[in-house]
Amino acid sequence: MEEHDIILVDSGYTLLLYMLLTKELHKNKTYIFSDKTLLNYFEKSNFKLDTVYIDKEEYNKILSIKLRMLKGIKKILFRKKLRKILLSEIEKRTKNKKIRYIGNDHILMTRVIWDKIDEFTMIEDGIASYYDQKLYRKSRRNKFKSKKNLKLGLSPKVKKVIFSGIKEIPQELIEKTEILDFKKIYEEKDDVDKKEILDFFTLNTEDIEKIKTKRVIFLTQPFSQDGILTLEEEISIYEEIFKNYKREEIMIKTHPRDRKDYSKYFPDILVFDKIVPFELFDFVGVQFDVLATVASTASLTVKNVKKVDFYGSQINKKLEKKLGKL
Repeated sequence: MEEHDIILVDSGYTLLLYMLLTKELHKNKTYIFSDKTLLNYFEKSNFKLDTVYIDKEEYNKILSIKLRMLKGIKKILFRKKLRKILLSEIEKRTKNKKIRYIGNDHILMTRVIWDKIDEFTMIEDGIASYYDQKLYRKSRRNKFKSKKNLKLGLSPKVKKVIFSGIKEIPQELIEKTEILDFKKIYEEKDDVDKKEILDFFTLNTEDIEKIKTKRVIFLTQPFSQDGILTLEEEISIYEEIFKNYKREEIMIKTHPRDRKDYSKYFPDILVFDKIVPFELFDFVGVQFDVLATVASTASLTVKNVKKVDFYGSQINKKLEKKLGKL
């Protein structure tokens, strides 16, 4: 029986890993997602892939409702509507085919159809996938009411967990974990497959050559966008940090949700604002001497830097008050 992959994903990093694990990105594959960053990838892609985009704007409005009972009712109604849409879209594409579900098991799209999934393959979604599972189950935000709600690979339905080994494997996942060297997988792909992946993430040869001339990469965060700092405060913090390096050696890489035009504030510094998973730089052979950031968690797992300068929230009193000590 012909197989069809249903890829449930809301992370550019997880999507990149999936693309490394497969061939022919367009054949017998449906990508289901709700992240606007991913929507940007798919819309700008040079080749057409089969996608189902779920706009979660309505759901986000529901989450902001303060009245608990009304919020609960609205969430139930939204989930029922979403479930109906997803099952209909999946059925249209997979008639008389064997379905393989793969991706993130903790996201909304996966959870609303979880009872219809017999087997699932979970792919790493950064450092969060390595959380201690016992602590995760005990945390207030993630209390599990029944086995059907188990997340992060814990469910018996998750038959395989694919990790890159950036952290120690949680004890409860060891038996079903496969650790892969994704850089090696990328290097072993043929030129056509490599180009397909680079084209999808809009990373071209010219970009790579520019990036290779820089020794310091600075990762921004959407502090002003999230209302944590004013724009002036955020830019001022970054300006202070940049004084520690030669400006001609710095490259600013913007956070996926950070859409500020940094070239207005730092015209003498290279700004890379394409939304590319950081790991892809490593795959194409880009190495940095220093990764600098205020508090980006991406800095905790990078392999292609010699040194990480993690400034922490203490760099600014207002930031420390809002985020605590980082």
